[in-house]
Amino acid sequence: MNDPTWAQWVDELEPSFKQKWMSNGIYELIMLSKTSIVPKPELLTSALLFWNTGTNTFDFRMGPMSPTILDMAQVFRLRPSGRVVDVTQDWVPSSTIGSSSSSTLFLPLSYNSATFKSYGTSFKGFIPFVKENFGAGSSRADKDQEHMYFLLYWLNKHVFPNKSKGVRVEWIPLVEVLHNFDDVATGPFLLSHLYHLLFEMTRDEPFETNLNGPIWMIQIWLQWYFPEFRAANLEFPEGVAPARILAEAPLVDHSTFACFYFFRVCRTRSDLEWGASVLRRYPWFSDQAFQDAPGEADTPLCREKFISCIQPRDLAWGVRGNRYDRGLEVYHPNFCSRQLGFRQAIPVQFFDSVHCGTSFRLQTPSEVTFQAAHRSLDVMSQAARHSVILNFECTSLFSSWWEDKWTRKYGGDLKVNHDRIFNQFSLKSYPGSGELANWKEMIQEKNRLLLIGTSLSI
Repeated sequence: MNDPTWAQWVDELEPSFKQKWMSNGIYELIMLSKTSIVPKPELLTSALLFWNTGTNTFDFRMGPMSPTILDMAQVFRLRPSGRVVDVTQDWVPSSTIGSSSSSTLFLPLSYNSATFKSYGTSFKGFIPFVKENFGAGSSRADKDQEHMYFLLYWLNKHVFPNKSKGVRVEWIPLVEVLHNFDDVATGPFLLSHLYHLLFEMTRDEPFETNLNGPIWMIQIWLQWYFPEFRAANLEFPEGVAPARILAEAPLVDHSTFACFYFFRVCRTRSDLEWGASVLRRYPWFSDQAFQDAPGEADTPLCREKFISCIQPRDLAWGVRGNRYDRGLEVYHPNFCSRQLGFRQAIPVQFFDSVHCGTSFRLQTPSEVTFQAAHRSLDVMSQAARHSVILNFECTSLFSSWWEDKWTRKYGGDLKVNHDRIFNQFSLKSYPGSGELANWKEMIQEKNRLLLIGTSLSI
């Protein structure tokens, strides 16, 4: 990601647009675009083996887990609620509370197809073209247009890269809404794209590991919840996005066998590990803890953000219809309740989803389908007005149900399965004997901490 010309452009526009970037929750992602994030294929591939496209969860041994809207807010600082982004392009906020715009007129991006063809839509010629036409030194200097072209470049290169490795007009509606408003629900939108990327990667066997998209966000999320896979003794001070600290931390290497063994064998997390996001104070929730957000003393806007994080529903991805891809991905926070500080019971799928509780994906859904997804968030508009009492346990019924379900799907000889799978990716690696012994001992010790107090043998 190291690109001096891009980094300079970020620095030039930051003084004028930092507050807008922060309001829309994209500031940290823009800053991270100046950092080279080294992929960890051993960790990513091992985790992807457990991705469930029917529930959009990682079906790890300790229980289902998933990136949540709260994680998007806490780890990457993306906005958890607000103006909905989808192909309807009506830009209606999820409520009228706290909604605002940066201008009385909606400013569109100034472009035409001939303009894009003039520099081949390549990344190489894009920044000089924009600065020549709209930059401070241009006779037609226009800071608004420059900012929108800046966002278009950022989205195409750093958030939604494509096979053509160039700038596509597909993202222009998102560019315009990010420029004109300061209450865009970027968290649910980016999360839906992550879910769909994981679907595209894992729907076939062997699954596709060479797709374009923000897969690095999954790597950061895994390191956030699993300190075993990040540098030791990292500190995460309040007010600093964990994603930036993790992206800049020293690399820690793990073999494919160590990663695969961990997700197959480790049965639990400590309270602090389950609560990595929910225990953290964050300005999106009025600089308080997440569980206090629905309290009587809090504003309707704060409660709206809380509801957005915990409400199962379909989330939209894509911003243009016709020949462009778009769709919906189901959000199942009840499958990973412990990440949100709720006791984990046997979860029930959101059967109002267009997925109908399966891995089926509806091709090119109509705008009516997206409008129906808008309304599903209103189901919890009368949410409890009391603070949540955190509970990172699971019920004994869930424990036995999950053990049976998981064993039927992922059982079998661990080493045989590892070698069979990773030989397909030419990625197989093993730790040294002493390292493996220490790794197994560490996981065995964690398994003794089962929160329901049940003794289960490996």
